[in-house]
Amino acid sequence: MTAIFKPEGQQFRATEHAGGPWSPDMLQGSATTALMTRDIDRLATESGFAVRRLTFDLWRPAGLRAFQTTTELLRDGRKAKTAQVRLMDGETEIGRCTALLTAPSGESPVPSPGPRLSTRRLRQAQHRRPSRRNGAGISRTCRCG
Repeated sequence: MTAIFKPEGQQFRATEHAGGPWSPDMLQGSATTALMTRDIDRLATESGFAVRRLTFDLWRPAGLRAFQTTTELLRDGRKAKTAQVRLMDGETEIGRCTALLTAPSGESPVPSPGPRLSTRRLRQAQHRRPSRRNGAGISRTCRCG
């Protein structure tokens, strides 16, 4: 297997396989995001939580040199965690990954749809005013089709 980065103490040195198509001296975005995802994956494995969402911000170009990552747990809840990995080029932050992790459960993370309605009943429900209960609106979700 060909390595994109090689560890050097606390840093990771980019190899020629991490280079992008625009310049042989610059990394492609997939290489830098893979390096940040590595730290998120390790945190998820250690905590037993599942990665649900990753958001990447790439601010500066990354050259073929050594980088360091720093990981910070922004929220450490029982059911959800938010983690951040910063990709550093010396003292300069060149990218960031923010991740949402959730505790494992037997239930699907996507709520199950409500009962199916016929097309006629669906139209009736759409044109009806929402019920009021103590001044608060009540809404329902239904699966169409």
